[in-house]
Amino acid sequence: MGEILEHKCPACGGTMIFKPEEGIMQCEYCDTKMTVEQYSAINETAVVDETGAGKTPEETPEQKPKEKPKGQHKKQNKKQNEEQPEEAEEKKDKKNNLTGVDFAVLKDQVYKEDAQDLPVYNCVSCAAEVIAPPEQVALKCPYCGNNIVLTDKVSGKLRPDAIIPFKITSDKVSEAVTKYYRGKKLLPKGFFSQSSIGQITGVYLPFWIFDGSVAGTVSYTGDTHSHYSEGDYDVTETKHYRLVRDVSMDFKGLPIDASKKADDAVMDTVGPFDLSQAKPFDMAYMAGFTADRFDESKGAISTKAEKRMLTSASQIAQAKGTSGYTNVKHDGGKLDASLSARYMLFPLYLFNIKFLGKEYSFAMNGQTGKVAGKLPIDDGVSTVYFLTRTGAIAGGLILFSVIKSLL
Repeated sequence: MGEILEHKCPACGGTMIFKPEEGIMQCEYCDTKMTVEQYSAINETAVVDETGAGKTPEETPEQKPKEKPKGQHKKQNKKQNEEQPEEAEEKKDKKNNLTGVDFAVLKDQVYKEDAQDLPVYNCVSCAAEVIAPPEQVALKCPYCGNNIVLTDKVSGKLRPDAIIPFKITSDKVSEAVTKYYRGKKLLPKGFFSQSSIGQITGVYLPFWIFDGSVAGTVSYTGDTHSHYSEGDYDVTETKHYRLVRDVSMDFKGLPIDASKKADDAVMDTVGPFDLSQAKPFDMAYMAGFTADRFDESKGAISTKAEKRMLTSASQIAQAKGTSGYTNVKHDGGKLDASLSARYMLFPLYLFNIKFLGKEYSFAMNGQTGKVAGKLPIDDGVSTVYFLTRTGAIAGGLILFSVIKSLL
């Protein structure tokens, strides 16, 4: 059986949920409110009391150290000294929660796709058996409606480094979508009156945040031109160059979505997310929302990040390294990238917009309210718009030519 966590109110035992607009935990029944830190501290205390780890030595005499023979004291001290560096390193890791995970040690796929291998979870409240998709981390019990977190999917090497909490509630989606529609001239007629927003799901989606550096050498060919008069002649002098440039660039905070079901184009557009607002990972932020674990292979994710960094570095190197030259062409060289990664959860509202029997995928940034999606295009409207724009440009060029000929 898989392990689950329910967010219960310490006052009445009701369901606690995370309230984005206030950034606190609140009970749906007795209205008890507290910060995420307070709620987590209460839960940790409860766990300690249940396991007996919080009892005094008098209550648990078996935990008292046994008396050692005199000859063993020196050996014991040596062992303690040997363990100190490991303990110090462990404390260091716990203090800095955003240093990242070891991306290289993760398996290429972190789950099994066969249905018979899916773990079964028992809801603590109603004892119902719940089977979750392999990538799902948090969900609602379909029988009693309680929010549950599948703790075995966010622990150990699968534990996220950080989470960006929701700041915007789902009731803001409709208003944000209406603003997104404005200025979209190619929408089909009747789209505003006949379209509808489907079910809105608040979900924490997995992202890998890459830092990296790109270094190497690139070379180009380019020309310079100079013009001068020599007697009765106008002379144009062209010089050809081979340009060799050393490149060294650092990149920080490049997000790559790690969910197969997320539309990559939408995910790339719905950002950016403010990474400075990230919190050390705490399961309490998931209360009331669903959450997914990464299911893209690490090879595909790191390749995508490396390609973006190399492409950006090449473009910047060419723009800055060949300024003032014409007919520039890439001539050779090689750039290499080194990467490090952090695993984080980003807040998103996912929904579909339905229009004339078709559904269009959309997302809203749960931190900033930015909307991204794929809108339908009216072919007739787009043709008219294109011809109008083309006609206006052509008319302007003709007018410019007439004026120029009269001067």
